[in-house]
Amino acid sequence: MTGRRVALDECPWLEGPAGDVDVIGGDFFARFADREGLMMLTIGPPRGLVENFTALAGPYCDPTQVDAQVAEFYEQTSEYEFDVWSEWRGGFRSLGNALAAIFSRRLQQLNVPLSPLDTSQGISTAVIQLVDPAGAVQQTA
Repeated sequence: MTGRRVALDECPWLEGPAGDVDVIGGDFFARFADREGLMMLTIGPPRGLVENFTALAGPYCDPTQVDAQVAEFYEQTSEYEFDVWSEWRGGFRSLGNALAAIFSRRLQQLNVPLSPLDTSQGISTAVIQLVDPAGAVQQTA
């Protein structure tokens, strides 16, 4: 593995919810919200991965240099639909099957499509906001 240890007080954006070790499952965010005293929003006005793209400003990101349509995508992600086609090539197909057998089915997480038909009926593009009792967004998925 690669990477390095960081102090969360120096990089608070890295802290996020962690799943249980046995099963993640489709109700992970509902369980997390309940445990943390948050409400889960999946419908309503447009929701994005970030409320305001300028929140990403920092030494390595100047939001004013990013195309307005990119910023709009990040701020209103729930308004977008995706058309996906996937296909495993050659030896990678067995890697995908192994990934599914070892992790995806057991954890109910990391469910990558193994066949192009797996996404033929579409995939969920829901944006989930976890908000505190005052209505402030605390997490987005």
